[in-house]
Amino acid sequence: MFKKEKAETFTKLTLRIMGMRCTEEYEVVCGGESCQAARYLIMYARPEGDRRELQKSAECSSDVVLDLLNKCNVIKWDGFSGANPRGVRDGWMINFEAEINGKRIHAGGSNNFPKHYSEFREGIHSLIYDRGENNV
Repeated sequence: MFKKEKAETFTKLTLRIMGMRCTEEYEVVCGGESCQAARYLIMYARPEGDRRELQKSAECSSDVVLDLLNKCNVIKWDGFSGANPRGVRDGWMINFEAEINGKRIHAGGSNNFPKHYSEFREGIHSLIYDRGENNV
């Protein structure tokens, strides 16, 4: 019987959701018992260059983030590479990076995402917009 690996620690995680005109970026940095969660928009601007703009940030408990990582089984995402489904011409791409339990986790996809991706994205968004204290 296999035991599911649990996220016990993390230092930083980044989820990028890329579209045609901009990228939405969620970043959570752990500082011990609390974390700083933030949402950025990266606007593609030519010729002056891309702009990364903070939309909102919030402080949250690292235990809440760990619970979300485990609920969505993010450790299993490592190495996921979701190829664009045949015939799909437009949509979203994601890039996920994290350091969990001292190990670097990476996943990516184009209109094809890891299991529990939607729940994870909604959970990170909620940390910033619904539960956060000290919102910017």
